[in-house]
Amino acid sequence: MKQQPSDWFNGRYKRIDEGNILLFPMRYEVILNELRHLEKGRLLDIGCGEGVLLENAKSLGFDVTGVDCSERAVEMCRKKNLNAICLDIESHKLPFNEEFDIVIAAEIIEHLYDYYRFLASVNNCLRQNGLLFLTTPNFAWFVRRVYYLLGKTPTQMQDLTHVRFFSLSYLLRICRDQGFKLERNLAYASFPFIRNSFKVPSFLSSLLSAIFVLVLRKDDKPKYSDLAPIFEERDKAWLKREGRVLSEKPSYNIFDY
Repeated sequence: MKQQPSDWFNGRYKRIDEGNILLFPMRYEVILNELRHLEKGRLLDIGCGEGVLLENAKSLGFDVTGVDCSERAVEMCRKKNLNAICLDIESHKLPFNEEFDIVIAAEIIEHLYDYYRFLASVNNCLRQNGLLFLTTPNFAWFVRRVYYLLGKTPTQMQDLTHVRFFSLSYLLRICRDQGFKLERNLAYASFPFIRNSFKVPSFLSSLLSAIFVLVLRKDDKPKYSDLAPIFEERDKAWLKREGRVLSEKPSYNIFDY
């Protein structure tokens, strides 16, 4: 029987729950520092895990809701009196319509095949001018570039549940397509064998940041509902260059392949 992503995360949070392990990565500190200076409102944390970020945001005065694909993680949140629902966002749209002032998606987008559909769903959750805190590993971090030169692949370099890899330019492009504009790039440098990270100018983030932490503002509706139109546009452009036409329209559902 094929293992589902939720099965893997259920096992992960079971180990955290039983081992009383506290996870508080650097990106959470960066996000919370920003939240302290924002007007308090409704906040949605996608991939909320055991609720560490939700707890801290709630203590700052936010009305918080969490979403996670792991039933175990959601149970852990509810034990802490946090509002959380169990949902696989790869196959289901988020069940909210312009209800939130802030959405946090920390280390989520790289786990999803159809990131265009995900960003469209996030856009729909946010009120106009709402903020999205988006974090994801930097495909072009200088340490990873060295490993690529040594013959390593992105899959070897990152978590095996990562299926997408992003540079800053491509990440900003897909966010613009889906109705978001960049407010701030919260850039910090990461170095091997050094625990602390350091703030750096945003123009250096493509080289020095292991993880992007972006603050984006909703200012338009999404251009695409999912990846299908992107595939179709690329196919048409390629066929035009080749002087060919499609004999029949193929399926552009990514899950058909």
